[in-house]
Amino acid sequence: MTDCIDHGQKGSKFGYGSTTVTEDGVRRRTSLHRATYCKHKSCKLSQIAGFVVMHTCDNPRCINPEHLKLGTGLDNIVDRQVKGRNYTKLTREQVVFIKEKYKPYDRAFGSAA
Repeated sequence: MTDCIDHGQKGSKFGYGSTTVTEDGVRRRTSLHRATYCKHKSCKLSQIAGFVVMHTCDNPRCINPEHLKLGTGLDNIVDRQVKGRNYTKLTREQVVFIKEKYKPYDRAFGSAA
């Protein structure tokens, strides 16, 4: 794989760069990796609406077109899990417990204050 190309911006709290793109006379803000993908593939942002541009290098600062691929939200989730980057804070068992047992405004689940 070729090296990552850093976008050189401060970036969002997750590291993504942003830019303004004009399409069909309309200006809008978008992530830099989405704009780079469209420029490299000669497509419009509107054509990839509903899809995500995934980083095969897992580096949100990267704008190397060779590292970008189009996918669905589910593709992105599966890719993250396969690569061991699952950011959940609760275990599956905790989620099941909460869904089965939690009762809003019940003192058993409230704070002591």
